[in-house]
Amino acid sequence: MEDLKGNSVLITGGLGFTGSNLARRMLDEGADVTLLDRVREEKLPVVDGISDEVDIVDGDVRDEELIQEQVPSADIVYHLAAKSSRPAANENPQKNLNINCGGPLNVLEAATSCDTPPRVVYSSTLATVGNVSKTD
Repeated sequence: MEDLKGNSVLITGGLGFTGSNLARRMLDEGADVTLLDRVREEKLPVVDGISDEVDIVDGDVRDEELIQEQVPSADIVYHLAAKSSRPAANENPQKNLNINCGGPLNVLEAATSCDTPPRVVYSSTLATVGNVSKTD
């Protein structure tokens, strides 16, 4: 892994399981870490032990202005914010589309508008496609 000491890392969806664990790793590597997520009480326990070491921005990847403010200060952006494909999430497909398609678009547009664009890492999980059964 490259030396991340002193690099600024922005993690969208940073209060989720994957984002919070990535934040711990980035801190171990010496990075300055900002987590962008919609802050809710039930999400905060995942950052126990690191909440004093990270900046937490309460926001949504659908907020173009907020993303335009946050992305330019990062050297690396890990875009993890997404709406899962669980049945409850499918009750509002337009919201899911706005988060899962509009969010990455906002991050990429903000990155490409920078004089020195940050590296953007987009990650996904199998949860985005739901339960897939193996066929013979």
